[in-house]
Formats: sequence, structure tokens, C-alpha cells
Amino acid sequence: MFTRGRLLILTSSTGGGHDTRARTFQKWLTLKSKTSVLIDSILEKSSGMYNLGVQTYNIIQKKAPFMHKAYWWVVELFLLLEHYLFSFKNRRFEGLIDKFRPSTVLSVHDCTNRGFFEYAINKKVKCVTYCGEFSGNYGFSRLWVSSRATNIIGRTLECINYVRVVLGRGFSGRLKHCFNVFPPTYFYFKYRLNRYFILKLLGLHVGKFTILLGSGAVGSNLHKKVLDYLKKIKGLQVIVVCGRNKNTYNHIRNTYSGKLDLHLDGFSKKIPLYLKVSHLVITRSGSNLSAEAVYWKCLVLVFNFNGIMPQERPTLNYLSSYSLGVTVSCVKSTVNLLGLFLNYPKYYFKLSGSVVTGGLTIKDLVIKHLK
Repeated sequence: MFTRGRLLILTSSTGGGHDTRARTFQKWLTLKSKTSVLIDSILEKSSGMYNLGVQTYNIIQKKAPFMHKAYWWVVELFLLLEHYLFSFKNRRFEGLIDKFRPSTVLSVHDCTNRGFFEYAINKKVKCVTYCGEFSGNYGFSRLWVSSRATNIIGRTLECINYVRVVLGRGFSGRLKHCFNVFPPTYFYFKYRLNRYFILKLLGLHVGKFTILLGSGAVGSNLHKKVLDYLKKIKGLQVIVVCGRNKNTYNHIRNTYSGKLDLHLDGFSKKIPLYLKVSHLVITRSGSNLSAEAVYWKCLVLVFNFNGIMPQERPTLNYLSSYSLGVTVSCVKSTVNLLGLFLNYPKYYFKLSGSVVTGGLTIKDLVIKHLK
């Protein structure tokens, strides 16, 4: 335990990953300290313009990922120019600092660092960034990096090495990495519950090849297209998670029940259980779900049927470099790969055998860097 403090976590609901990480830090701090934690979706609540940007992002992610390249560059350049050319002013943030009086501000979003940290530092508040990217280069937003940060924590060593390049010399803060930013329950599931028990608990078959169709919190998926092909393959059982997309949930329930060995779920807290029993997860390259899959040693099959968004590139590059994931551009490729795994199991186990280790544990991060 450490002494009572106040932590303000800045996030935004572009996708679901940032908010998930914010809640994870809140749970760990509640468990391991007496710190008061306030989570604020600062972008949406600050202005109509920022809120419109967030909603546009989620619509593009859900409906038209191919449009996101242009959108990403527009937002990246606009926010960089805004911070360099105009004096930063966010009345909501200033009010939070004055009323809540945090000892530390933690940013878990790329757009809540620059400008925010400058104001907080002037108020004698420590500023920490947790960057959930897997690696650097194209797709890594430079908005993640503020030279005024006290500490910058990345998900991986590759991420932090790139941050070090962006910062250049003269940064006096600490640079660390922590991969396993997952809720406390994940570690309980990892060591206390075995695969056989979970399969029985979920009503799934023990001997079947198990596939998880993943979805972002906003329900971005291509489940229907994939399921049309999977129903032709024997020996599979499929766990389908639809997020908050009720239309997809209802369509799959009405269309595929009886045609597939199917376990259907919506916005779910059972993801760690699903990943522990699945042989592979088919999803877009969301950083949180990809990290969880790596943690549970579940192969990631990333579909890019409608194009890859720039911010998905760092995740894809990392998964590919460590043989933790495969990218497919059409459903036929997905089916061919599944056929290979079913007919040649040794190839599957070789591909999914890599384990990522090193860096801080989530407990160390909370106790040593978020005081």
C-alpha cells in the first residue's frame, strides 16, 4: 500500500481500448492503494468539435475502415498544428485540476497529452502517459509523446524505443514498458481455471478446434461474411462476440443457429475465458484484444477485408515480427488457413508458441509509477 493520493485519468471513447485501460488502472489502484481515482472522457466533454471527431472516428471504424487513412492524417496534422500555433485552452480540464486537485494525471489516449500536461505541470501535478501501441513508425501518433511528461510507459519495448527516438535528447522523465495491463481477474483466470473446466462451464465441446470471432466495443466486425464460410468447415466450434452491435447479434442468432456449433455473446466480460479456450481469434487488429490474445497464447488472425487503418499498423507489425498473428485480406484466405491448421496441427502450435515477456508488471506500474 502507498499513501493516499489523487489520480485523474484522461481518456476518450475512440474505439473501446482507451476506456478499458482507464478502468483497468482504476481497478488496480482501488485494490492496491488508497488513491482516489477520477476517469474523465475529456475530449467528448470539452467541446462539440472534439465530440464530433470522436463520433466520426467510431463510425469510420465500424462502417468504412478504408476511409480512415485520410481521416487519421487530417486529425494528426490538425492537432499538431493546434498545439504548436495556438495557446492551449481547455476550460473543462482546468476546472478538473482546480476542483479535484490530482497529484498525478494519467493519459491513456494520444490526444490527451500535449497541452494538457503543460497546464498540469504548471500546477505542480505529475504527468504520466500509458501508450497502448505495440511498435512505432507509420501509424504511431506523435501526439502520444509529450516532452513534459514525468513518465512515459509503453506497452512494449519496441514502443518505448520509438518514443525515445521521437523525444530525442533532453527528456528527463522515465521510460518503461508494461505489457500486461489487464484487470486483476485475468491473473486469477490464468492460474486458477484450466481449459477443460472453462469449456464445460461455457457449454463447449472439449475436443473441437475453437475459434473466437472478436469485435471492438463499438461492434466493428465482419462476422456475417466469415460465418458464411466457416459453416462449410467440419470440426469447428465458434464463439462470436458482437460488442454493442445488436443488429449483428440478432442477425447471427436468427441466421446461423443450427447451422454452426455456435456460442453467441454481445458486449462481454468473458473475453479472458474465451481466449483461454480458443485456438485462434479472428478480429480486426485492436490493440487490447491483440494483447489479451498474446497473453493467453491465442493466435491472432487479423482480417483486413475493408482496408487497414493507420493506427492498426503498429499492432500488425508487432504480431507479424514475433509470429503471433497472421493477416488475411479475404475470407477464402481465412478458410484456407483454417484448413491448414486442422489438417496439420503441428504447424498451428509452432506458429502460436511465441511468448512475450519482460518489462514491468501491472502491479509494479501501479505502485511505483502512479503514486
